[in-house]
This record gives sequence, C-alpha cells and structure tokens, in this order.
Amino acid sequence: MHHYQRRATLAKLLKQVCKLSSALIVLSAWSLAAGNQVKQTIFVEGSPAKHAAVSLYKSKDSSLYKGPLTTADDGSVTFSDVDDGNYTVRVEIAAGYGSQQVHIDASTKEQRVDINEVLPALRLADRVVAVSLCVFTVLIVIYPIGRFLAKPWAFRRDALTGQLAGSSMKLYYERFRRGEVITKLDNDGKPTKQKLVVGDAALTSADYEAAFDIHFDRWYGRRYYIAPVFGLLVLTAICAWWGCTNLWLWISGLKSIESMRGLVAAALAGALVWIVSDEIDRLRRRDFTSSDVYYYVFRILLSIPFAWALTRAQVTLQLGIPTAFFLGSFPTSTLFTAARRFANQQLKLGEDPVSGNLELEKLQNVGKENAERFKDEGISTICQLAYADPVDLTIRTNFDFNYVTDSVSQALLWLYLGDQLSNAAIYSLRGAYEAHALMEGLKNNDPIAQKTLTDVTARLVANKVQISEDTLRATLRQAGYDPFTIFLVDIWN
Repeated sequence: MHHYQRRATLAKLLKQVCKLSSALIVLSAWSLAAGNQVKQTIFVEGSPAKHAAVSLYKSKDSSLYKGPLTTADDGSVTFSDVDDGNYTVRVEIAAGYGSQQVHIDASTKEQRVDINEVLPALRLADRVVAVSLCVFTVLIVIYPIGRFLAKPWAFRRDALTGQLAGSSMKLYYERFRRGEVITKLDNDGKPTKQKLVVGDAALTSADYEAAFDIHFDRWYGRRYYIAPVFGLLVLTAICAWWGCTNLWLWISGLKSIESMRGLVAAALAGALVWIVSDEIDRLRRRDFTSSDVYYYVFRILLSIPFAWALTRAQVTLQLGIPTAFFLGSFPTSTLFTAARRFANQQLKLGEDPVSGNLELEKLQNVGKENAERFKDEGISTICQLAYADPVDLTIRTNFDFNYVTDSVSQALLWLYLGDQLSNAAIYSLRGAYEAHALMEGLKNNDPIAQKTLTDVTARLVANKVQISEDTLRATLRQAGYDPFTIFLVDIWN
C-alpha cells in the first residue's frame, strides 16, 4: 500500500512539472512575440508635445506600424510589442505635423524624440492655391511651344515650300538631295507605284513638290518636338509643385527659406523665369526649334548644381538664395562664360578664351547673334556657309529663306575676294549673285557693267590691293559661275 502511494505522489509531481514547463514555454513564446516596450517622450521645437497623436511607420516601406497613440501631459507615450528596426515617428498637433527617424532595438527602453520643424496642415484653400499655381506654371511654359507648333510652324513650312515651288524644287533636289527616291505621280496628281531616283528625266516639278511635302515631315516634322516637350512638361510640373509647396511654407512663417530647400526653389524659379521670357520672344519671332526645347530641359537640370556652385563659392546661403534666382535672368551661354571665368580665376586653369568676333561677322548682314546661331548649327566658317544646304540651314536656324540664301551668296563671293568684299559692296557687288549679274552684263557689252568693273578695280587699287581689271574680271567670273552661284541664281529667278 505504501508502494502504491509513493507512485501516485510521483505521478502527481510529474504532472505538475509538465504543466509548469508548458506554462513557461508559452510565456517565453509570448514574451518573444511581444517585442520591446518603448517609452518615447516627444518634444516639438523644444517643448513637450501635450496630447499629440503619435504613430510609428516602418522606414523601409513607409507603412503604418503602430498608433496613433495620444501623448500624456509630459509628452510621453509607450509603444508595446515593437520589433527591432528603423522607424519614422510622426507627430500630429493642432498646428500641423512633424516627423523624425528613430532606431529601436532590445536595448531601447526609453528615448526622447525632438521634432524641430512642424509642417502646417494644408487647408483646402491652401491646397487649391498651390495646385492652381502649379497648373498655371506648367501651362505658361508649355503653351508658347504648343502655339508655335499649331500655327507658325505650319506657316514657315508653307512659306518655304512656296519659295521653292516649280523648277526651284527640282533644282534643289538635284543639287542637295541626289540619291533620294521619289514616287512618280500620275496625270491626276495621285502617287503611283513607280519609284524613281532624283535626276531621272521622267520626274516633273510636281513630283518633286509632292516629295518635298513628304520628306519635310520625315526630316523636320513635329514628331521631333515630342521628346523634349514631354521632358520639359514633366520637369516643369515637378518644379512648379516644389516651388508652390515651399512658397506656402515660407508664408506660414517657417525658417526653411534659409535652408538648401530655399536655394533649390530659387534656382528653379530663376530657370523658369528665363525659359518663359525666351519662349515669349521666340514665339513673337516664330523661332522655335526642337534644339531650343532641349536647351530648356537642360537649363532646368543645370539650374540647381549651377546655382549651388556659384553661390556657395562666393556668398553665404542667405545671400545665395536671391543670387540663385537672379542668375536665372541670364542666358545659358552667359552663365557658362561666367563659370569658365570663375574657374580660370580660382583654379588657374589658363586664360579665358578671347571672345572676339566670329569669322561669319565679316559678312555684311551677319551680326554676332546670327553668327552664333549659325555656329550652333555647325556653320562656323564662311566656307562652310558658302556650300551649305540653304533649305536645311533655314529650317535648323529658323531664319528666313531669303536671308539664308543672301548670306550664302555673300559667303561665296567672300571666298574669292576675302576682306576686300566690303570695298566691292559699295558698288552693288555684295555677293555671288551680283557677280553673276555683272558678268552677264559684261558678256552683253553693257556699259554700266563695264563702268562698275572699272570702279571696283580702282577702289581695290586705292586700298593697296595689286589687282588689274583683267584679274578682277577673271575672279568675278569664277565666283559668278560657281555651280552653287548658278543654283542661287536659278532659284531666285
């Protein structure tokens, strides 16, 4: 009997041990799952945040993790079951909200979170104003380009087509577009399946005109504006929203205007001011190219690092903010010139290149601005201009076709007379076209032409140019009957 009592007692003891072990296992598992209990004391701009709503967000994916919980009078709040990791503490008070990054691990039991800047909660009216300014900024940047593509672009295309109508179009293709395949038209003006190469005797002027309409869209169509306009639209929208949001924050009394955020906003605003100003001027002159729009995109991307580099190198941040904005009123080329000069002065990289006259400025009707425009299109010398495709150059520069052909005519004669062209110009001998007309007059024994040749010779001799009348006659004959001169004469006639 005693033996059985001992066995029963042992069994009860083992049963109690098992229950206790199970309870300990469950308690341990619950303890592991529960995580840390973290007491946080929230201070907003140095004062305890009373009765503020505090939430924990995961820094990795910005998802809500805990909360919101309300703080006590001393600004304290306790979060239970918090896993180790990085979090964002968001604090909402009556004036607005603020956030701060924190790290929580097993050793974190209590920590203080300081919110140094409170972002005011936007009211409906404030949101409407910000969005309205954002939309208006985007529209005022994009509208001039859209207006140009809708009307002036088509006007310039039609004007150029009209100037090259008839035999001039045929001459243009035979001179500059040899090898192009053109579709033959039937008697009703409808395209056939017959494909002929430029120069084929079966092609008529109407065939060339129809081909030019097709080729114009392929070479210079509106589709080339899509990419830069889309890029400008996206960047402008981002800049406008950034600027509007910061403007409202500054009006609310925050001190962020003296931060890097203020410098960025000022630089972007300055870039947009210059872009809109340049667009208005170009719209008035009907002078938009796809390259111009690409430069606008580049200007926005350039504005922030450029403003930071120049302002931080010269002035304090407070003065740098207005300086960054005012830099936006200068053309991009001027900013690059200033940057190069600053680098040369500070880093001793060498002397600043002499900004003398370009060679094209030697021509009568080419000023510095137009010479730079030609240079932007790869025409930096008079020889390049003399043998350039006038139609292609007209479209790429947006100059008038007559202006381009006149410039080409002058360049052709300059190749033969050099700097003495200005001495011959006062006798109406200002270009290769006029040289051709003079030689035709001499061929027909026109006394006026002979008198002009004699006067030009005397003028050159007076300027210490050792040249005889026969030599000048031979020179003008070479210029007047140059194949490119003949092309200019034919399309003008």
